[in-house]
Amino acid sequence: METMATGLLALATEAGGNAELVQAAVTDGWVSSGEVDVMAHALVRLCAERRPRPVMGLQARQRAQDRFSLDAMVKAYAHLYSRELGSPPLGAC
Repeated sequence: METMATGLLALATEAGGNAELVQAAVTDGWVSSGEVDVMAHALVRLCAERRPRPVMGLQARQRAQDRFSLDAMVKAYAHLYSRELGSPPLGAC
């Protein structure tokens, strides 16, 4: 996530929550853990990508901001609490 937040491309393994962070078709990509040949091929493919890498990096940064920033987290928790408590979100009065 830190890489994406800086506007750089990220190629991650599908371990942990990486698959939630990285969208292969939009921002960057992910590969199976422990498959060195697959990772190498993905790196070569990423370098040869037709879309400009700076544009892809900006898309990654936007995804990090939209989905994983502090503001996004606060909004998600407010929505969860309001749904569970059956009341409108704070500040929605």
